[in-house]
Amino acid sequence: MAAILVVEDEVDLCNLIRTKLEAEGHSVFQAFDGPTALSLVEVHRPHLVILDWMLPGLDGLAICRQLRQNYVMPIIMLTARTEEIDRVLGLEVGADDYISKPFSIRELLARVRAILRRVELDSRSSSPVSNRTNGGAQFIAPSKDASPPHPGRAKELIRPPLRAPTEDVSAGEQSSLPTTSAPIVRGALCIYELERVVTLEGVELDLTPKEYELLVLLASHPGRAFSREFLLQHLWGYDYDGFDRTVDSHMTRLRKKLGTVGEKIVTVWGVGYRFVV
Repeated sequence: MAAILVVEDEVDLCNLIRTKLEAEGHSVFQAFDGPTALSLVEVHRPHLVILDWMLPGLDGLAICRQLRQNYVMPIIMLTARTEEIDRVLGLEVGADDYISKPFSIRELLARVRAILRRVELDSRSSSPVSNRTNGGAQFIAPSKDASPPHPGRAKELIRPPLRAPTEDVSAGEQSSLPTTSAPIVRGALCIYELERVVTLEGVELDLTPKEYELLVLLASHPGRAFSREFLLQHLWGYDYDGFDRTVDSHMTRLRKKLGTVGEKIVTVWGVGYRFVV
């Protein structure tokens, strides 16, 4: 089952959530303040974080913002704040779901199951090959039902094998060099990360570096909504201060280059973008 971090300063509530999650077979870690939560994420890399908004030391919003700079595991926010602007703000900084206090444990468990089920279905859409670094995300192997090249399109791209190491590379370095990489396949779209090549129905696409990085991030985590703030900080390194149109303009050009596949990149109102399958 999943490893789950529960961050809640109300000890009785935190213990209750832990007991119920463990009863469903999950491994549960607890934090009662913000700094401890960040430390536990670094050590344990949980599959899911249940995060209270009001915390001592560092509030849940700041924690969510920091986690989204480096990790993509789902986050469920718990809070007594019920205004729409608060819900939107929580989702905007990177939360995947939002539960207002008081809530029923049954509802929380149902939402946990729904999020973990979505993650599992995403990973089963094609066979995993190796783990990425961001919170357990995975490379995706080719899907068996991937669409073949369309006969009306340009000639299918013939990808040459990687060049052998040159003579000035040491023997130890040669043995560590990767020689193959399974592509991320989403229907007719194939992404070869080792070569930084993207093909659509066998035809190589001309993408800018940022368009390529956006596509890899979204296609690697289908169904996951990424906020503009996370995309800016993760791909551009900007602080979130008036640069949201940078993401939108790049996304518009990327969608256009992807043709009908570009329709799979959908806008999540008040949040950002997600890739749907």
